[in-house]
Amino acid sequence: RAREVEQLEQRYGEKHPKMIAARAALKSTSQNLDVEVGKIIDNVAKTYKLAQTQVRLHPSTAMLLYVILKVGLEEKGLAKEV
Repeated sequence: RAREVEQLEQRYGEKHPKMIAARAALKSTSQNLDVEVGKIIDNVAKTYKLAQTQVRLHPSTAMLLYVILKVGLEEKGLAKEV
């Protein structure tokens, strides 16, 4: 859309009705994109918080994740002795 606006601006100038409509469409698209990105960020944050809560409620889950990570690191030769 930004490229389209640039082309229209070169062809018609700032105040042409097609230019005004193109700028409005670009602004609307940008605002919609911002809203959707915000929703994704909120969803990721909620999912992360839920995962933290589940790990706190279930210590066995934390231990399982630790073991999986440790085994994976050992298989790659990256584990350190503690």
